[in-house]
Amino acid sequence: MTESVSRDEGGGIRAHWFESSVEFADAAARCERRIDDKDWTGEPWEEALEGARRGRTALVAEAERLLEQVQVSVETLRSEWVRSRAGAFPVVPEALAGYPEPMRRKVWVPSDRAPLRVVVDLVSSAGISHGHLARRGVAALALSIALSQERALELFVAVPLVSGGRRVVTAVRIPTTPLDLASACCALTSGGFVRALGYSYGAAVMGGGSPRAVNWAFGYYPATDAQRARYVGQLRAALELSEGDLVLPPTFLTDPAAEDPVGFVRRSLAEHGQGSGE
Repeated sequence: MTESVSRDEGGGIRAHWFESSVEFADAAARCERRIDDKDWTGEPWEEALEGARRGRTALVAEAERLLEQVQVSVETLRSEWVRSRAGAFPVVPEALAGYPEPMRRKVWVPSDRAPLRVVVDLVSSAGISHGHLARRGVAALALSIALSQERALELFVAVPLVSGGRRVVTAVRIPTTPLDLASACCALTSGGFVRALGYSYGAAVMGGGSPRAVNWAFGYYPATDAQRARYVGQLRAALELSEGDLVLPPTFLTDPAAEDPVGFVRRSLAEHGQGSGE
C-alpha cells in the first residue's frame, strides 16, 4: 500500500493505493471494528474477504450479455509531435533546407485507441440494496470488458469516505493485462467488498470510529448534475487524475440511474468520460 495526501477545495484527503484486491483484503482483515451485516452487504465478512482474495466469476456471463448495450467509443487523448515554427526541438535537415516549420511541438489529439484509466467509485447511499450495487457493477464490468478489448486499460475501484473530520479514499488496482475478470467482477459487483471491507478499512485508518458512521467524502450528497460534477472534480484531485481519465461516480438513493445500471454507465460516460487534456 502506498499513501499520498492531496489538496482540494475542501482541504486535505489521504489516498491509500493498493496494487491488488488481495493486498487490500489483507489490510481490511486487520481491522478490529468491522461491518458484518449480510442483509446490508449481501455476504458475511469472511465471504467478502474470500471474494476479494480469490475473485468471483458468477456475474461475468451477465456482464458479457450487456456488452452491446454499453459498448461505445470513448475518446481519450494521446500525444503527437507536429510540425511547428516554434517547439521543443528542431529537425536539423528541415531547418537547413529552409522548411517553414522545422520545429516539433507536442499536442494532445483525440483518439479512441489511446490508453485509458477508469476509476469506479463504489460508494452509495445506505438505502441502496446490495442487489442494486451488483447490477450497477455488472454494467461497469461490461464497460471495462468492452474497453479492454479495444485499448490498453488501467482499472481502479475507489472508496472515498469521511469520518470524524478526516477523509480518505481507498483505491484498489484491478489487473488489466489481461483484464482479470474474477477480480474485476468481485470488486465491482460485491456489496461486501465496498461496504464490509471498504467501509471498515476506511473507518480504521481515519481513527478507528464506527464503520457505520462513515459518510460522503466531500461533505455533501451528490444528487444534482452540478454536485456530481463537483464531486468528480474533487475525486480527480484526491487521486491526482487527469481530465482525460474516466470516472464513474457514486450512486445515491434518489438517483434514477440506481434503477437503470446501463443508463448510469452511459450517463457517466457522457458527463465524465471526455477530457480536454493538459
